Amino acid sequence: MFPKQTPMGKRLLAEVIKNPLKNRERILLRQCCIATLFEDSVLLREMTDALGNIKDFERVLSRILVKRGGPREISMLANSLLQAVRLRSYVMSMPEKMPFFADEEPLSLTEERIISWQKRFLEDAPLIYREGGFVNPEFSKEIYELSDIIHNSRSHIVALETREREKTKITTLKVGFNKVFGYFFEISKRFEKQVPDYFIRKQTTAGSERYFTAELKELEEKISSAKDRLTALELKILDDTVNEIASFKNDILSAAKFTAWIDLFSGFAKLAVEKNYCRPEITDEDGIEIIDGRHPVVEACLKDSKYVPASVSIGSENRRFSLVTGPNMGGKSTLMRMTALIVLLAQTGSFVPAESAKIGLVDAIFTRVGASDNLSKGESTFLVEMKEAASILNAATEKSLIILDEIGRGTGTYDGISLARAIAEYIITKINATTLFATHYHILTELAEDFDKVANFHMTVKEYAGKMRFLYQMEEGGSSRSFGVEVAKLTDMPKEVIKNAEKILKNMENFDRRMRFENGSSLQTDIFSMAYEQQSSATPEYLKEIEKVLRRIDPEKINPREAMNILFQLFDILKESDEEDR
Repeated sequence: MFPKQTPMGKRLLAEVIKNPLKNRERILLRQCCIATLFEDSVLLREMTDALGNIKDFERVLSRILVKRGGPREISMLANSLLQAVRLRSYVMSMPEKMPFFADEEPLSLTEERIISWQKRFLEDAPLIYREGGFVNPEFSKEIYELSDIIHNSRSHIVALETREREKTKITTLKVGFNKVFGYFFEISKRFEKQVPDYFIRKQTTAGSERYFTAELKELEEKISSAKDRLTALELKILDDTVNEIASFKNDILSAAKFTAWIDLFSGFAKLAVEKNYCRPEITDEDGIEIIDGRHPVVEACLKDSKYVPASVSIGSENRRFSLVTGPNMGGKSTLMRMTALIVLLAQTGSFVPAESAKIGLVDAIFTRVGASDNLSKGESTFLVEMKEAASILNAATEKSLIILDEIGRGTGTYDGISLARAIAEYIITKINATTLFATHYHILTELAEDFDKVANFHMTVKEYAGKMRFLYQMEEGGSSRSFGVEVAKLTDMPKEVIKNAEKILKNMENFDRRMRFENGSSLQTDIFSMAYEQQSSATPEYLKEIEKVLRRIDPEKINPREAMNILFQLFDILKESDEEDR
């Protein structure tokens, strides 16, 4: 979703998203840099082009410092570092446009020194560099001479041979070589009297004499030792370069971090341009107002359809706790996640996917969404849900944003509604955090009658000719239906199941209306009173009899026959109870 140029920028992006800011001034500094690039397409393209030439020299540096990087890594470091330092100088020349970098300290590392590293080694240096052959021959006179001797030893021998032939006028003079005697001048015996005094006899053969001179001996020693001397010299140059790079480690890391920030700001700006993001207003006041917001990930995944934006206004004094009801597939979960992501993006300094947004800073975002379990630890879906909810209730503050989606689903209806309401009341009365609470327990809409801070919202849906059309908008007011059966029709559910569900639903709705007519209340509104009545009613007589029987038992001393008799007693008690009920 986020454009990026460098691995350093990618790592910083992950760090920034995991650690959003709580300080408004720091957020505004980031926003200003992104706004500069957002508004100046030429500058953004220049930054993007420069970043495209920069490799991950931060990681390369770490390899070099532990002596696992060779000449290729140093060349890569130098090439990218030079681009990064030049980019840094360019950005630092416009402090009014990029105020985020105003406090950056100047680097002691100069372009000239980086270029010197760049020129020391061959671009096509061998991977196995311990055998040498990686230093640029032009780096030093000694390197050049040794390389020349190694690669042009034959031409040096021929040149010496030519000079001596011309000097002595011996036409048969030539240079030979064998493994025993090395290099030598070979002269026919008929020219023996013309051999100069500085020629030293080395060997006599049948038709010629072999000699050597001080110059030939010196050249031979240079040729035979050149490879070892060059390798040793190159490895020393490499080691000196590594030590030199290590002395500028802090400057290099500073340049890498600077590059990552430029990459991050460029990526945010490019995303804002391409996806039509807006610059959010950041305030220290409570409240979140998003006009025509969009879920950034869902929008990016849509290919054949257009994302329908939705607006959210929560967190004010009379909307601290926003209860969202509505149909399945109506967009509750998407809207809640959209709100959390927009707040998160805003507090990283990024622009956000909305027409406009006003974000009151939060100190944390807590979410309880989806269904998951941890079977390896014996934790059911409901237990995981309760543990996560408990963590939220124990950690959230008045400045937090809480997103709760369908609390209390994985247990009985009474249990689920009771827990959902108790959790809601705790958030309202004890925490007072900005909260989006989605539920299908429509009875919870009564919270708005009991607490001034609660506002009811619902996801809109229209019915045309018996078919639903989701509008994906959040409007004020509660919803009385979840349209679960209608959603089931959108799947491959057997028609017999759908028809039976519709029949059962119709019977339950008729029963609910009859209760309204007879008692002035609905089945939903009587749930809590029924539960309390059941709790407070007297214990049935048959349960008292069962309790008496059980209290007489000592489990450690009972034998199988006695246990069987007790089971028959309990069975008789239950049977008598059933007959009395009939």
